Amino acid sequence: MRVLLSAFACEPNVGSEPGIGWRWATEIARLGHDVVVLTGPQHAEKLEQAVRELGLSNVSFVFYDCGKYLSWSFWLKFWPLGRRGIHFYWNLWNYPYHFFWQYGAYRHVQRLHKDEPFDLVHHITFGTIRRSSFLGNLGIPFVFGPGGGGETNPYALNRQIGMGGWLHELTRDASFLLTKLNPFVWRTFAQADRILLKTPDSMRLVPKQFRNKTAMQLELGIDSIYGPGEGLPEASNGLRVLYVGRFLYWKGMALGLHAFAKFLKSEPNATLTMIGSGPDEGLWRNIVAELDLGEHVHWISWIDRKKLISYYQTSDVLLFPSLHDSSGNVALESLSCGLPIICLDIGGPAAVADDTCAIMVRARNSSSDQVVQDLAAAMEQLQRDSTLRQRLRDGALRRAEQFFWPKVVGDVYRDAALLRHDS
Repeated sequence: MRVLLSAFACEPNVGSEPGIGWRWATEIARLGHDVVVLTGPQHAEKLEQAVRELGLSNVSFVFYDCGKYLSWSFWLKFWPLGRRGIHFYWNLWNYPYHFFWQYGAYRHVQRLHKDEPFDLVHHITFGTIRRSSFLGNLGIPFVFGPGGGGETNPYALNRQIGMGGWLHELTRDASFLLTKLNPFVWRTFAQADRILLKTPDSMRLVPKQFRNKTAMQLELGIDSIYGPGEGLPEASNGLRVLYVGRFLYWKGMALGLHAFAKFLKSEPNATLTMIGSGPDEGLWRNIVAELDLGEHVHWISWIDRKKLISYYQTSDVLLFPSLHDSSGNVALESLSCGLPIICLDIGGPAAVADDTCAIMVRARNSSSDQVVQDLAAAMEQLQRDSTLRQRLRDGALRRAEQFFWPKVVGDVYRDAALLRHDS
């Protein structure tokens, strides 16, 4: 099957959206399909070299650029505030640029499709259902996703997110309304033969008449099961709690830190390791100081993957109370190391994990005080019950096996092959 894979973000050997675009391209090719990746020219040399190194002769690229008048650098010189407000400027530029890129890219490949037709088109990145694609106009089977972006903070938990967080959430809420009113997004849903959603939360952004075309599918995968470290000391000596991720308000660690402080009252030997960085680091450090947690909380900036795996392997639980992640790469990495998770029962982490490998705390219709109490109780439960810890460790490894890359992509493309047959 000749597949056109639309991957606006695509780069080899990195994480986040670009890494997702790259991995889907290579895994689809390994299934035996001919893959033409539609992407931007920023990483052209790296992509072509990486394909040669992998020996994937059935992967090729179409590089499309909107031109300098829509580029970030061209309009940045007109931004009146210098480096201030640069994130706001990025969002102002990013949305219209992505829209025009999608339309221009469609017109570009339309000509290629006439000369050498594609059998199926698949939009993979950006992985959000709040942005449109024009590739359904090609008139061939069209897979859209996996996409997220419909996840929201439970309002009762917004007490500790700060003014900046409140403003960001109001902006997100406005974008949800605009998505429901956006005729281009509606047309994308109408033309798609399959709409893949990362989490059930995003279903509410899909109009009811198109929901029969949806399926739940995470975009993540793993290459290896690492397992836990050997000879781990008993958690009875003090639970080793780990957080990994960006330091952003919606990762929920304002709640997590208060929960850890409550847990320390019953287990004063516990430790919390915080790996990452981000704009809310100052806020979180202030919380640590106010709660007098200093000697129990260890801060580590980003480290290489080998060291990160060792932290997963030598901890007792990943504390990841994210408020609206549409995905959960950290959660999946944790499971691949046999590390159980404490998370909320919403968003990406709840889709990655299940009751066999995680303790999920109810978030909807719960107050922030109740969530803090329940997170602390989950840590206490793991501290006391060695049988539970082992059961969740075993469950984590079994759950991780469901996310090997060949299985994730293969499941989607068995369905995609049926779409082509039905057409």
